[in-house]
Amino acid sequence: WKLLMTQGQFPRGRNLGSMQLSRLSIVVTCLCLHAAAVHGSAPGSASTPPDLQLQPTQSPGSVLLRTPNALAGAGVKEFVKHSPAFSLLTIKLEGGSSIRAEAGAMVAMQDVDLRTEWGSSKGQGMFGSCLGPMLSSLTQTVGGMSFCKNIFTGGDSGRGWVSLAPSFPGDIVVHHLNPMAELFIQPGSFLGCWPNIETALATKGFKAMLSGEGPLFIRASGGIHGGKVYLASYGAIEKLLVKDGEVVTVDSGHIVAYEDSLTFSIGIAGQIFFGGEGFVCHFKVRHKGDDKGKEGFVYVQTRNGPRTSSSDH
Repeated sequence: WKLLMTQGQFPRGRNLGSMQLSRLSIVVTCLCLHAAAVHGSAPGSASTPPDLQLQPTQSPGSVLLRTPNALAGAGVKEFVKHSPAFSLLTIKLEGGSSIRAEAGAMVAMQDVDLRTEWGSSKGQGMFGSCLGPMLSSLTQTVGGMSFCKNIFTGGDSGRGWVSLAPSFPGDIVVHHLNPMAELFIQPGSFLGCWPNIETALATKGFKAMLSGEGPLFIRASGGIHGGKVYLASYGAIEKLLVKDGEVVTVDSGHIVAYEDSLTFSIGIAGQIFFGGEGFVCHFKVRHKGDDKGKEGFVYVQTRNGPRTSSSDH
């Protein structure tokens, strides 16, 4: 308006003609369209970008923020076949969609690109770009994780798929990890996950050593978006619910994974140690200060046997 007044097209104190009104309406329309483009939405359109619309997940009553394919598992569909004795996990990947799996877990694939990452999914750590991945990989190998991780990404056709399986006979479960939640997994039971899930080794201290399963667990973190984790077992998998005020006792050799809302203590099943059961884990809901948990799940396997990483096949 100031520019038009300066150029004298609209003299002050005079009425605007029809031609001038037409020019003015065109200018105002252009300014409105420009402002809408700057703010990322056209007049009358939704203010929420399509990549941030909430989409339902397979878990009833929960939602997952829709993000680009490579970040939070969009375009990924999982199917478990031949359960529970010799389970096979087949994952359909749309173009650009990715999953991360233990080395040696791949059975077959089609129209999928494969690349390999070294060390922890959290990056290089405090030891620099060279020493960090080496120490991280060495620590994970000692703790039961494979030396490297394979990233499978769907090809341009949008019809890619990859099948995964552990090196031992048993079951496979797809666990939905909520945002900001964690899952503690026994070494050897971790098969893979969505690429945004962070995995690292965590220690449970002396009580974990007494349990007979070793002092290290694999900690999977959901981050701000959540995602899915693929679990493998020796034998079938049973999912046990632990409510607040209850205690569920599990033989240490049958633990597959448990949610971070739970904690456990070490004990013996009976009054004497030599009853044949050995050490057991007593699971209960963990209370963090004023944050009183309600329940949590622990996964157990129906057989007690050796579980090695998939890279050992």
